[in-house]
Amino acid sequence: MNFLIILCTFILSFQLYSQSFDLSYFAQNVCANKNGKVICGGNKELSKKYRLKSTKVTSFAIGFGTGCAIIKNNQLKCWGYPKNKIISHQPRKNKGYTKVVVSRLHACAIKNEKLDCWGINFNNFGYTLVPKGLQNVKDVFQSDFNTCALLNNSQLKCWGADFSGLNDPLLKSVRHLAMQSSKACGIDQSSQLICWGIAFSSEERKKIQLHFQDFLSAHKLSQIAMGVDNICLVAHTGEIKCYGGNTFGNLDIPANLPQVKKLAISSASSKGICAQHTKGFTCWGGAGSWSKNVTRFLNSIL
Repeated sequence: MNFLIILCTFILSFQLYSQSFDLSYFAQNVCANKNGKVICGGNKELSKKYRLKSTKVTSFAIGFGTGCAIIKNNQLKCWGYPKNKIISHQPRKNKGYTKVVVSRLHACAIKNEKLDCWGINFNNFGYTLVPKGLQNVKDVFQSDFNTCALLNNSQLKCWGADFSGLNDPLLKSVRHLAMQSSKACGIDQSSQLICWGIAFSSEERKKIQLHFQDFLSAHKLSQIAMGVDNICLVAHTGEIKCYGGNTFGNLDIPANLPQVKKLAISSASSKGICAQHTKGFTCWGGAGSWSKNVTRFLNSIL
């Protein structure tokens, strides 16, 4: 099957610039930052016609047919389909930004510990409307219709669609967080895993906590990753543990996997998981030859 078709419902972006990287995922593309230049595979139009020409990218994120990057002098630059409001509504005063995230319909970026969000405010859910007076922003996270800001005091402030159940975080303080669709999971300052959102029943939340209990007791955590069907934790030692559906082998973590640095989980249920480790990239799970093709692409641009 054509590689472009295989990747049409998956996005993985990672950064290998200045010996660091970032991962995000949504749909249509696989992109990498190598030596300050974003290289994409998957969606042909985003990869070629609407590619980002800058060669000094320090970090970036990809959404549905669009991407945003922080380039030289902390300038924000978004690219992709010109009719998308993430492109047309990006901030005109584009200097001074330190991080950007992109979802299907909106983007948010941090500047001077304050937050700017823009894009399509679907059904007036309000996820692009940053609360008045919000400041001391340390990090930002998104789902389809919600936005959460992590503040310097480790408190979490969320807004957007009320139906998702994400606007009232169950976490009192946050070390790590992941969001996907109508669910979120985070690790608090006491290393307890807490999940919330309409997609989780109280019984499911208890199962998740029990599943990761021993892992959290034995390891210091470096990342939490979430897809539509899976949750994975990454320890500082590079070990990983996952929970959720295994229809396509997403829980079948490869044996002898090198020390994992970062993890990305596809937002499409028929796709899988990719890890960046000390020897390159390894993907597993997903329907058909998905994992084989994506692994080959990621390692080809190292």
